Amino acid sequence: MHRLRRFLVFTLVVAPASVALAAGTAQATLLDLSGITSTAFSSCFPSSSVFATLTSPYSFLGDGGGSVTSTVYSGTDSCSGFFGYTYVVTNTNVSGGIAGISMPWNFLVENFSPFGPSTDAFYITGSGTAPSTAEMFPDTTQGNLKFTFSPSMGPGTTSAVFGAVSTAPPITVLGNVLNAGKPENSPFVLAPTPEPAVVSLFASGLLGMVGLGAARRRRGLTPGRVT
Repeated sequence: MHRLRRFLVFTLVVAPASVALAAGTAQATLLDLSGITSTAFSSCFPSSSVFATLTSPYSFLGDGGGSVTSTVYSGTDSCSGFFGYTYVVTNTNVSGGIAGISMPWNFLVENFSPFGPSTDAFYITGSGTAPSTAEMFPDTTQGNLKFTFSPSMGPGTTSAVFGAVSTAPPITVLGNVLNAGKPENSPFVLAPTPEPAVVSLFASGLLGMVGLGAARRRRGLTPGRVT
């Protein structure tokens, strides 16, 4: 059971984060980040179409913390089949400021026409401190999505509502709030689901562990080291 729990944590949290860190060494693709009105966003993703929402805390050793709220909307009418992902970062008392946030991400929809002719990522105008840039690496199909605040968000500030659009539904992954300090607790965020191959790997690994447990029981072995 303990091995199963460790496997679940590795598959859903550690593995995606590791992929994201590895992707960080690749060449990033700078995205077209556009400011849109709340009316434009609601025309595709109204408040009644919320698919999932999550608020998760983060903190840095010796330098306070804050929270990240993720909300996923299911597109309606002409936006049916798309998922709108939004994020709000709150810096409660991190004196060093918040420089950005990154997370594993799949299937980014580029040039999402309902939000403008060249919108890859967006922020809602007038809703708080807007990110200055957005980028994805190694590519927009699968990798890591990063939003940067320049200048950094100071203590007591809240970001604008910002995000991007994907064709994939969400899972919970580990995000990375960017700061010069050492992270103590990183936030969980909602992001597009991994590739089908990753899901298959997870399923096959889970089945393999179940089979291993059954074999042990048949041999009368207790959980522990395999000999």
